[in-house]
Amino acid sequence: MSGLDAAILDPGDKDLTAELLAAEALAGRDEFCMNYITASREGRLD
Repeated sequence: MSGLDAAILDPGDKDLTAELLAAEALAGRDEFCMNYITASREGRLD
């Protein structure tokens, strides 16, 4: 399997953060989508 192992991104970019967390959830690497849910509740995805 090949792909991106690491990325440098701006944690202040809410759109990029939302896309990253959604991709992790869809790929099955976020158990019960808890990282996405937590970020949403903390307002990091608005």
